[in-house]
Amino acid sequence: MTAKKPNTAVRTGAYMLRTVIRTLLYVVAVLVIVRGASRAYEFGYAIFSEKAMAADGAGHEVYVTVDDGDTIKDVAKTLKKEKLIKDELVFEIQEKLSRYKDELKPGTYILCTDQNAEEILAILSGNDTKGQPGSEDTQDK
Repeated sequence: MTAKKPNTAVRTGAYMLRTVIRTLLYVVAVLVIVRGASRAYEFGYAIFSEKAMAADGAGHEVYVTVDDGDTIKDVAKTLKKEKLIKDELVFEIQEKLSRYKDELKPGTYILCTDQNAEEILAILSGNDTKGQPGSEDTQDK
């Protein structure tokens, strides 16, 4: 008796199917890596680009209140709601990387949609009081 060999067509078809599936998995892996790298770049760019929500001079003023005990997350949520920032997480990281880290002061502030994150943080930390309620330059008017 002779040993029965598997059909060559079946073996060839199985090999081709494995090759196609493997190739598709590689393509999907490359697409996921490219998309992830693109998103990471966009996120990093947003952190360091210092873009304001409105063009310079085209913004409008918004009153924002920071309560005692508010965290940067609470403040970021308020700023996003008032359309002063685009992304809460980006603002939180900008605060952690800025010279105003952990310096938020409670109070009511006048912010403008044409201010960038650095300018907003300077005001919220009490380092830039020009034009703010209770500052010397607003009491003279």
